[in-house]
Amino acid sequence: MCLLLLLTACKPALVQTKTEYRYPPAYLLEPCPIPAPALTMKNIDLADYASELQTMLRICNTDKTELRNWRDEAAK
Repeated sequence: MCLLLLLTACKPALVQTKTEYRYPPAYLLEPCPIPAPALTMKNIDLADYASELQTMLRICNTDKTELRNWRDEAAK
């Protein structure tokens, strides 16, 4: 008899699923600033620095552009 009373209380709980989107903060989506080179560099050092800097900034800005596109698509 006691077992029957215990079994009646075993009703499964109602489960609600909520999707919450979290986006990167706005400051991470801003383009990377281009710093000015030092004035005391030799020409060969300056050329290498400029080439490497442009490559790194292009990659950085591409990543940020992709993040902004992803955020905008998910917000629709």
